[in-house]
Amino acid sequence: MSEWQDQLNEIRQQTRARANVYVHDWEQYLPEGSLWSPGSMGKPDCTICKGLGWVRYERPMGHPEFGKCFHCPCVSRINMER
Repeated sequence: MSEWQDQLNEIRQQTRARANVYVHDWEQYLPEGSLWSPGSMGKPDCTICKGLGWVRYERPMGHPEFGKCFHCPCVSRINMER
């Protein structure tokens, strides 16, 4: 094999090894009251959505935004484009 193929294989092995790492006590690192869980789009310390990434505004029935969810301001543009 060529040198670059060896390097590519090494990177693949490192990536696989990292993918299998799971932090069992991740909840202890969250701020108090945070609802964030792996896969949530919000920031764990957000005071608006508590880490969920979604918000719902109180609107009267009949309002176009009544009952709808919106991305929290803490959600980055990158996450929204997934």
